[in-house]
Amino acid sequence: MKLLKVYDSAIVKMGEHGLRNVMKLVSEPKETTTIKNTGGLIEKYGIYELTKPNYEKPCFAMKMKGKPICFVKEVKNPNQNLIVHPVEKVPWELPTEPQPYENVETLWNEVKQCIHDHVDLPEPEAYDVLTAWVFASWQLEKWTIAPYLFMFGTFATGKTRALEVLSKLCSRGWLALYMTPASLYRPIESWKPTLFLDESEIYGDKHEILGLLNGSYRRGQYVARQRETDGDYETVFFDCFSFKAIAGTKELAKTLQSRCIIFRTSHATRKIKFFIDEQRCTTLRNKLLMWRFDTMLEGTEGTEAFSERADQLVEQIGYQREVELFYPLISVAPNKEIEQKLIKYAKTSATQKFEELSLTSEATCLSAILQAKERGFMHDGRLLIQDITNIVNENISIEERWRERYTSSLCTRLGFQRSRGSKGKAVILWSNPLVERLKKDLRYALCFSQALSETPSERSVPSPPPSSDWLKHSKEVQT
Repeated sequence: MKLLKVYDSAIVKMGEHGLRNVMKLVSEPKETTTIKNTGGLIEKYGIYELTKPNYEKPCFAMKMKGKPICFVKEVKNPNQNLIVHPVEKVPWELPTEPQPYENVETLWNEVKQCIHDHVDLPEPEAYDVLTAWVFASWQLEKWTIAPYLFMFGTFATGKTRALEVLSKLCSRGWLALYMTPASLYRPIESWKPTLFLDESEIYGDKHEILGLLNGSYRRGQYVARQRETDGDYETVFFDCFSFKAIAGTKELAKTLQSRCIIFRTSHATRKIKFFIDEQRCTTLRNKLLMWRFDTMLEGTEGTEAFSERADQLVEQIGYQREVELFYPLISVAPNKEIEQKLIKYAKTSATQKFEELSLTSEATCLSAILQAKERGFMHDGRLLIQDITNIVNENISIEERWRERYTSSLCTRLGFQRSRGSKGKAVILWSNPLVERLKKDLRYALCFSQALSETPSERSVPSPPPSSDWLKHSKEVQT
């Protein structure tokens, strides 16, 4: 009520003349804005996409509900007071026109066969995954997560070829070579291309590129950049949500790699096409564009259905991040058989990631903590960090030995509370609730399964805490 009174008094003070001006501003229509773009949706009743008919300049192919496809030079969206003109030049191959296809399963097999004819991958199931990724890229507006691909392998193993072929089949596939961050933010926000980055190792020290990739995996996230204006700086936010694929010879940062479906490439073991069949790829782009027109004007599943299906996939696959990555791919599968193939591949991918996570420093530290307890090093619910460090150092070279400070930081990262024991030595406090929680964390499952699989006779005989001469004696043995 207080706000209402303030509002009323403000109107009174403005007087009749001021009130008329306010009403005039509210009632006047907004000015129409004209922009250039590559395509999009018109609410839920229309869709348009940049095409290049033979011997013609780029224009929009447009499909309105209940009407045939037409080609136009501009699109008007009266609800947004917006007029869109086609971008005159884009860095990807355009469809020429939407082209009819027999059915979705036939189109799926055509895309899959095209990838198979041009790229040799070690796993046969990978071709269905890549095909699903191509299809999902044509429905970007439907997804809350845009899974990344990572082609990982040594030199001359077909990584670049895979990106080249996929870029010619995906929606707005932009093979961006040696790009600077400044040249990526605005085009990605405006055009929503499927971005392909080759030789990821050259971006290793470019924090802006890594920030862009980490910050555009989920819809609704924004990448911040500083822009200089008249000698001052302001923060500008970019919406860079889109499908992206990366290729490289070195592993990515852990945070980025966890957002990727990883394909480990190797030298080709069969004959593949030397040149990319451009006409074939154009025909498939045209058919995929028609499929986009057919499917994007259909109603999308509601939040409840989405949540229910995601919960089912978590039960089947077992790892939430992998469900995030594969949900768009599984959703576009044309039949149950292919859907089950994708689910099986997702489970295998999750297992591989778990095994790799079991090699992390945190997992190694947790294993040492569990071993220290089994060896009888725990007193009054406390474990010496020195003992945990010594257990880790038993099986590694002198050059790689851990320091107690490093072990202490990892224990804290796992959630253990640090304290001081007798004679001021650093200890961690054992916590049954924390250990039970860690036991349910799939990243550390192997740490506990190894401990449980040992019989009492296989376990180390309990011994008193190592003496201060332990490290010196160990070095002498190593020598």
